[in-house]
Amino acid sequence: MDRSWMQLQNRLCNEYVEGVRTFIQAAKQHLRVDNKTRCPYLIMVEQHLIRYGFSSSYNRWIHHGDEVEGVSHAQPDMCSDSNGCAINDNYVDDEINDAINDMHGPRNKEVNSNESIGHEIGRNGKNIDYLFSEAHRELYPVVLTISHLTCCSNYYLMLFDGANIPKSHYDAKKMLRDFGLGYDSIHACKYDCALFWKENEIYKNGKIPQKVLRHFPLKPRLQRLFMSRYTSADMRWHKEKRFHEDGVLRHPADSEVWKDFDNQYPWFAQDARNVRLGLATDGFNPFGTMSNNYSMWPVVLVPYNMPPWKCMKESFFMMSLLIPGPHAPGKDIDIYLRPLVDELKELWHDGVHTFDMSSGDYFRMHACLLWTIHDFPAYGNLSGWSTKGYKACPTCNEDTSSQGIRSKICYMGHRRFLPLNHSWRRSRQHDGKPEHRPPPKTLSGEDILQQLSHVYNSRPGKHINNKDKKRKRGLEELNWTRKSIFFELEYWSKLKMRHNIDVMHVEKNVCDNVVNTLLNIVGKTKDTEKARLDLADMKIRNELHLQLKGNKLLKPHACYTLTFEERKEFCKFLKSVKNVNISDGKILGLKSHDCHVLLQRLLPVGIRPYLNKDICTALVELSGFFQKLCAKTLYVADLERLEEGIVIILCKLERIFPPAFFDIMIHLAVHLPREAKLVGPVSYRWMYPFERNEDNREEQASGHLSIFSQQARPIGGRQLQLSKEELEKAHCEHLDELRRISASNLELEQEKYFPNHEELYSLACGPDARIHTYTGCIHDGENVNFMEKIQQDPHFTIINISSTWYENDPFVLATRAHQVFYLDDYKMAKIGKLCKRFNIDTCGIFWRWTDIEVDANFDETNKYDAYQENESCDIEWSFELDDQLERFDRINVNPEVINNNILCMGDRNDDGDDDFICDDIIEEDIIVDNDNIVEEWLSSESESD
Repeated sequence: MDRSWMQLQNRLCNEYVEGVRTFIQAAKQHLRVDNKTRCPYLIMVEQHLIRYGFSSSYNRWIHHGDEVEGVSHAQPDMCSDSNGCAINDNYVDDEINDAINDMHGPRNKEVNSNESIGHEIGRNGKNIDYLFSEAHRELYPVVLTISHLTCCSNYYLMLFDGANIPKSHYDAKKMLRDFGLGYDSIHACKYDCALFWKENEIYKNGKIPQKVLRHFPLKPRLQRLFMSRYTSADMRWHKEKRFHEDGVLRHPADSEVWKDFDNQYPWFAQDARNVRLGLATDGFNPFGTMSNNYSMWPVVLVPYNMPPWKCMKESFFMMSLLIPGPHAPGKDIDIYLRPLVDELKELWHDGVHTFDMSSGDYFRMHACLLWTIHDFPAYGNLSGWSTKGYKACPTCNEDTSSQGIRSKICYMGHRRFLPLNHSWRRSRQHDGKPEHRPPPKTLSGEDILQQLSHVYNSRPGKHINNKDKKRKRGLEELNWTRKSIFFELEYWSKLKMRHNIDVMHVEKNVCDNVVNTLLNIVGKTKDTEKARLDLADMKIRNELHLQLKGNKLLKPHACYTLTFEERKEFCKFLKSVKNVNISDGKILGLKSHDCHVLLQRLLPVGIRPYLNKDICTALVELSGFFQKLCAKTLYVADLERLEEGIVIILCKLERIFPPAFFDIMIHLAVHLPREAKLVGPVSYRWMYPFERNEDNREEQASGHLSIFSQQARPIGGRQLQLSKEELEKAHCEHLDELRRISASNLELEQEKYFPNHEELYSLACGPDARIHTYTGCIHDGENVNFMEKIQQDPHFTIINISSTWYENDPFVLATRAHQVFYLDDYKMAKIGKLCKRFNIDTCGIFWRWTDIEVDANFDETNKYDAYQENESCDIEWSFELDDQLERFDRINVNPEVINNNILCMGDRNDDGDDDFICDDIIEEDIIVDNDNIVEEWLSSESESD
């Protein structure tokens, strides 16, 4: 029976109305044993179906008379619940049949006899007919009609005689493995030396292994994406349905890496069904916050063929490996990646025959790995380039700008990225010397292979007798520790980008460095006594040098640090949106996403009353840089401005903060715009989806007018009666909506659109004279107020709450209003609110006002997604060249008296390591010998040219 009428958009047409009446008649003829249907009010069903429509997935009316495919029933199978109401159980069988069909193709599809698809399942060779028979076999005759296979899939353990259920948990798992839901257990050496797999399997001694690698085969999981009717069409979305616009990056398919790969391998790009993958990995403690120190490493694959609202959702992630603990694999991770790399090589060269449900035929599916996603320490593990030492930057490679300071390494010298004739290159205010070096050379894949040809092929493993465990690298090896296993892939060296710098962790570390230094948090600030000695060594910023007066050593208060009272005020400002410790002027317990919002939204506002204009401007520009970089849609023109602007910003910060501030994570920010141009928006390659529990509900595509798509719950409402004049004002909104569709002949457009445009028809009915007014609304849990008077600032919009306007213009379309949030502006005392616009799809996220009562049924679809703006071009951002600060200290604040022992401490590092995020890997920092005699710096003249 043709039921295409169920998908009609115009639910007032005769075809749809007649179809609904046919459905009502079918429901009446197939009542349950208690003479009821799933909806007891059939009179209202017709009205509801015309108003709201059918569920898009309910094409087979299994609850209203349709039989399940492949199963003949004289009447629907029924069982009773605890209340005695009959329940149709056909939907259970229907789901099982769909699952088998989607996994292995239709039963009656004719295939080549050489192909195994559709005939055998998995490694056990179970025939598909066996699974269908299990799906229809009664679990317990007479009493229950739940199928045997349903029991296994739901783990029903009803232990009574005569029941056809698995006798053990192992038997239940074995049957699920026939579905292709199992994994391979591969024994591993406890020293991470080798896997007892394939040719090494003969060395297994039969004992219980100390380490077991779980390998989830990739090929059958990729096949299921095409065999399922729900995802097969999505696997061609990137080529057939993606909207392409030059200079705009919305999806990895828009990126330069993707396009360059297509040009190099046209045979792969010819079939849109060939799969592009991304690989993500990170360590986690399965015991949570317990004191047990344990680290497991899942390796997850992401299918980039799918549309944006699916490919980065947890339900489409495919865990390929689960690397066991208790310790992180470190540089020996290649040992555990062997099964996956072997599969990737087979998928590239040979492919695998797969049934495509959307086209109804078979094809040979190939797959490739485009890049990896990880934090910075894991970058070193997967790439083979050590992320420690003087050459820690993998992009700058051997030409990394670094220098040794007291017990640390700093990564300054960003002026080399400026044009060769730039005036700042001649300045000595940044690091005490002019800059004449050109930017680092961008290395190609051939250059990388040439460097790797000099790398010693060390033996893997952590056994104490392994002489290669600790060895001194030769000069020709640079920072390479080994040649990564990924270079076994034919195409790996030809990719323009192989490993991504994770924006999430860069942003987290930048925020930590800035906040800890501004608040002068002991043990975390970069403005330490040794940092002041570094300034003296470089002969810059005389005002900040330690001063020896009598028997006291004084540390002047820097212009970029807050006083104790200012810290308390700043924490009080944050208290309105995040719980912080304000008694000691500290911020505790910030997670990665907290830092994400703090740096992009709150920090530029909170520092305005306390720091001078030059410092505020630099930090506001830094905030805008990350905000624009993290937009969902990126414009190449914006990225080119960001690439130029981040260099200026970092050079400004070099003139403000001490050298110890510039660890490797600060330096990596200079490469982020280039990577975005190469591989597209950061939301497809940062760690947020893998490190946080995301909301799995998919975004629903809407074809309605935007004014009907707003999701907000009004508060503070009251009912009024409109006057004639106000009624005319409201009716003009209908005319405006018509003009938006067509500017000519409004009557003709109205007649044209009414038959199949229900919402436009609703507008044409005219406004009701009875209306409600509201003082605000709640959108995604946020309180949105209708506010007062605007003042403009170079970087912010400020609301003066002491006055109002628009008193005679009470109407506004939702599409003409911008959603904003308000923050207390401490610079304007009690009369100011600072207003910032934000994305209506991901508003607020974690910074929530706790005094707002949110409806339990309120839709918060994306509440766990990382906050992002929609379009990079919508974000106002600029950078400017400013003059040098007049003074670097605050003469109105008394200097701090410090211990004289700092002069004799030598090179011991009181600040700990470089403080970049390292969840599971502990590596030794390189200690820089930088002997400085106390008398030398005290007697030297520290002048800034």
